[in-house]
Amino acid sequence: MELLTPICKAYCSEYGFRMTAVGVQVFGGYGYTQEYQQEQYLRDALISTIYEGTNGIQALDLLGRKISGKGGLLLISYLMQMNEFITEHKEHGLLGPYVLKLEKVRDALSHVVMHFQKVGMDGDIYYPVLNATSFMDMFGTITLSYLLLQQAAIAEKRLSDIYHAASATTDKQKAAVIQNNPEAKFYDGKLHSMRFFIDNNLPHAHATADTILSGNRSPLDVEF
Repeated sequence: MELLTPICKAYCSEYGFRMTAVGVQVFGGYGYTQEYQQEQYLRDALISTIYEGTNGIQALDLLGRKISGKGGLLLISYLMQMNEFITEHKEHGLLGPYVLKLEKVRDALSHVVMHFQKVGMDGDIYYPVLNATSFMDMFGTITLSYLLLQQAAIAEKRLSDIYHAASATTDKQKAAVIQNNPEAKFYDGKLHSMRFFIDNNLPHAHATADTILSGNRSPLDVEF
C-alpha cells in the first residue's frame, strides 16, 4: 500500500483528467461552454492532480522514497507478488500471451530502477528527478496491466462456469450467453478491457523505458 499510494493518487487523477478532456472533444463546442456540465467535470478532475501533493511531488515521492525506501524492500516485495502471478498464468491458454507481455515490461521496469541506482551512485542526483514523472507513468501503466490481468483471470474462470451451466460450447452459443446474461456480459467486458489496455497502452511503458535508459539529459545541459 505504501508503494502504490502515489500511483493511486497521481496516475489515476492524471488519466481521469485526460478522459474528461476527451469528453470535451466528444461534445465539441458544447463540451466547452458552461451551459453543459462537461467543462465543469474537466475542471473538477484537474484539481485532483494538484491537491494532496501535486502529481509531480507524487512522482518524486515514488522514486525518491518508495522505490529506494527500506533498502528497496517495497519494490522487491511487489515484484515478487507479480512474479508469482506471472509464473502461475504464463502457460494459460487465454491469458498466457498477455502475461508474457507483462513479464517483459516487468524486466524493463527492473532495468530502469537499476539505471537510476547506477546514475545516483555516480553522483548525478538530477537525472532521476528529470525522469520522475515519466517513471510514474510507466510504473502506473505496468501496475494497471497487472491488475487488469488479475481481474481477467477471475473473469475467465467465472465466464467458463457460466458457459458450462448453459451448456454453451460453440462460439455462437457463447456469444448468445454473453448477449442475454448480464453477468456473462460483465465478465466478458473485463477480458476485452484487459486485452485492449495491454495491446494499446502497455507498449508505451517500453517506450518510456527506452527514453529513460537513453541517458539523454538535454533539459539539464541546455544553456538558457
